[in-house]
Amino acid sequence: MKKLSVDFKDKKSILRLLYNVALYGFAIAGFLIIGAWAFYQLGFTKNSGGVDNNNRYLADVSKIQVSGQDSGVIDDKQMSENYIKLAAISKFYPKNAHLILQGISNSNGNVNLSQMLAATEIALKDNKEYQDFINRSKQLIASVNVNANRNSAIEWMNIPEWEALKVAIVKDKHLIDSAARVTGVEPRLIVGCLIGEQIRLFNSKREMYKKYLGPVKVLSVQ
Repeated sequence: MKKLSVDFKDKKSILRLLYNVALYGFAIAGFLIIGAWAFYQLGFTKNSGGVDNNNRYLADVSKIQVSGQDSGVIDDKQMSENYIKLAAISKFYPKNAHLILQGISNSNGNVNLSQMLAATEIALKDNKEYQDFINRSKQLIASVNVNANRNSAIEWMNIPEWEALKVAIVKDKHLIDSAARVTGVEPRLIVGCLIGEQIRLFNSKREMYKKYLGPVKVLSVQ
């Protein structure tokens, strides 16, 4: 009986100890939470922050406009520089070049390539190899005499018949779309066959056709 009484007292002491530990633990936790709240309310956690080292550069990038978006005329110099930069990035960091091209593709071209390249170049401003590559490429482009008339590299796209054919295809768009619905063939495939046939006609050396019917755009498609 005496032994049971001793065991009961020991258990009671242990329970009291656990109770005290829990009580003091909750009290300390509550004090810390209230102290943190007071520390925050008194403004000790406020930080004035700092200016990013690239702030001025990013501000300039945000002002870059799409080349020729107001006048409708493409800035050849800017376009050439963009191609050079994209080629350089693809050489040094092909993954970034792939992401840029993917962004252009996914947005159907409704992105500012100049801004994307400028943002990427933040990480490359201290890359001497990249900067040297860009400078050499610009010098090479500047040394080449550019064709002043800006003709297409595809010779048949420079002839008057091609311009007449484009007008005729646009004029007959509703007929092409109608044929596409009836046959289940995509309009672009129909136009592809049409262009192939007309190019054959243009190259057939039919001087009488070119002389008398060529200028008549309405009749340029047989």
